Amino acid sequence: MKQTFVCTEYNPDLYRMNFSLHPKGFVPKHFHKHMDELFEVTEGEGIFDINGKKKIAKIGDRVFVPRGTIHSIQNSSSVTFNCIVTYTPCSDTHRMFAIFTDLYDQGYRESKLMLKGEWLCREAGLVVFSTSPGFLHIIEKCILFILVPIAKLKGWDREALKYSSEHDPHY
Repeated sequence: MKQTFVCTEYNPDLYRMNFSLHPKGFVPKHFHKHMDELFEVTEGEGIFDINGKKKIAKIGDRVFVPRGTIHSIQNSSSVTFNCIVTYTPCSDTHRMFAIFTDLYDQGYRESKLMLKGEWLCREAGLVVFSTSPGFLHIIEKCILFILVPIAKLKGWDREALKYSSEHDPHY
């Protein structure tokens, strides 16, 4: 993966993590319906696209992205871009990142990790973390719908139970 994240704090009001975007890595356009996002740059440079306006963020810069704002991030440099990211409120963010971390630890990478992760999040009943804008959102919904029979055959629905707050009080 071209990005890594490590949770440093969470409670109902916020989720905070150390986030690294490796050289040439990017986070595609998306928006958060239920939370605001604050980036505090600690190393390197990142290019933010916020509602179509590009902004280069360097060490010490803070970039606030209000909920509902379409944004993306790119690291076009040869060094890692590091920042502290805070989501407010936390919502189900900690559960979503737990799913993605577990899948990564199981050997899932890139598109397989994203597909299974998104499916598990929805099946576990988590509040949706982010949504792609426009036509990409329709494609996402179609792919997730197509995954239903595959996921059922592979037992992903049972796997999703461990991430549901109804079944595991640790999440």
